[in-house]
Amino acid sequence: MSDVPVYMIANLVTNEDPSEYRMYEKGFFPILKKYDGEFITFDDNPMHVEGDNPIEQDRMIMFSFPSSEKADA
Repeated sequence: MSDVPVYMIANLVTNEDPSEYRMYEKGFFPILKKYDGEFITFDDNPMHVEGDNPIEQDRMIMFSFPSSEKADA
């Protein structure tokens, strides 16, 4: 089923060194594009609504890939 889109969510801690995060952010989009990934959205105030929340996070990012092979690459 290589033609099934894959959606990913990344939970990031961005407040430790904002300048370092900005360098990461600038390099991220060319890599995402290289594997045909698409940025969908982000949230700087994600709200946990159910179950345990073991992850410290400042930003949630959602993106997609056209296949699991592209996402794994």
